[in-house]
Amino acid sequence: MAQAKRDRENAWRNDQQAQNKFELDATNNSNIMTENFATTASKLADHRYVPYHFKQLRPDQIAEIEATRAQQVRDNKAAKAFAAEEDASWAAQQAANN
Repeated sequence: MAQAKRDRENAWRNDQQAQNKFELDATNNSNIMTENFATTASKLADHRYVPYHFKQLRPDQIAEIEATRAQQVRDNKAAKAFAAEEDASWAAQQAANN
């Protein structure tokens, strides 16, 4: 009788451990945990994201953002250079007028 009880308890413990292992494996290998990009797109519109699935931007999107930033830096430098050149021209004109 005691042996049967120990066998039942061991079987229950082994079953619980197997269930826990299965649950951990299923969670760790799920689309959300593996950052599957297919799950981030909305079913209604491909250009929209599902907020609770979003993990990170795709590499092409990151490259596009970096290219836009670089272009903005170039545009700002060009605008500053143009403003400095225009100020110098006005200063030269004022000196000539005096």
